[in-house]
Formats: sequence, C-alpha cells, structure tokens
Amino acid sequence: MAHFFKVSVFISALLIGSTACSSSEKAASTSSPAMYPAWYSTAAFDAYSTSFHGFATAISADSVVAIANAELQARTNLESAIAYKMEEVRTALEEEGNSTVTNSDFILTLRNAHNQVQETASLSNGASRSDEGYYRGYAKVSITKSDFDQLLKSAFSGKPDYWQLFSSSAAYADEMN
Repeated sequence: MAHFFKVSVFISALLIGSTACSSSEKAASTSSPAMYPAWYSTAAFDAYSTSFHGFATAISADSVVAIANAELQARTNLESAIAYKMEEVRTALEEEGNSTVTNSDFILTLRNAHNQVQETASLSNGASRSDEGYYRGYAKVSITKSDFDQLLKSAFSGKPDYWQLFSSSAAYADEMN
C-alpha cells in the first residue's frame, strides 16, 4: 500500500509539472517579441524605386559580432543580386545582337564595377536579439540607385562607348527605374 501511495504521488507530480511547463511555454511564446525587426526582410535582396537593399542574419555569442557578420553577409547578398541584374542587362543587349557586350574587356569592366558595391553600400539598420545563450544579428545594407549609377559610370571611365551602350539600353533603364 505504501508503494502504491508513492507511485500515485510521483505520477501526480509528473502530471502537474508537465501541465505547468506547457502552460508557461504557451504564455512565453505569446508574449515574446516578433522574430524579426520591423525593417528586416526575409528576402536577401529588395529593389525599390530609389535604392537597392541587401539583408542577412547571423548568429554569435557576442551581439556586436552577430551584427557585424550579418552586415558582411548582407553586403554579399546585395552585390550578388545586383551582379545578377546587371548580367540580365548585358544578356538582353547580347540577345538584341550587340556583340560588344560579349567582349571579355566589357564583361570584366562590368564585373569590376558591381564588385565595388560591397564597399560602397552603407549599413542602413542593424540589430541583435538574445536567444537562448546566443545572439542573432540582423543587418540591412543599401545603395541608392543614383549612387550605383555613378559607381558604374566611374568604373566605365575611359571606356565611354561601353558606358553609352550599357546605360542607354532599355534593360538598364528598367532596372534603374
């Protein structure tokens, strides 16, 4: 009988403990802040009417390092997406029958131009949130379309024919507007 009583008390304690844990977990999840900052986009890249934005998140034991790592990844995301867009412009020109855009010199000039985006873009927002012993950093880097246009124009300096061909194309105008 004493053994039965001990087992009953043990089972009751387990049931009460599991009920208490599950209700506190529900309460914690409903009162916790949003997973992402309001300015953060889960897309790695966004293009708006006046600027391009790259986004990323990173994890670290230190909040400052988490933001710094997220910023580095956001810069990479921004440059990669812009490189893809500029390659689409170059491909459109090639499909229109323009052979100049297939020259290795033209391709290298374009590549070197968009590689400068990582250095030129600025950190628009950065934040970190503590989560179970580590920090998740969030970053948004941006470059205005007018600054990007100037960056490309500068990279094409000394090659005005290339710049005229590229910047006056309909595909480039579509990306920049």
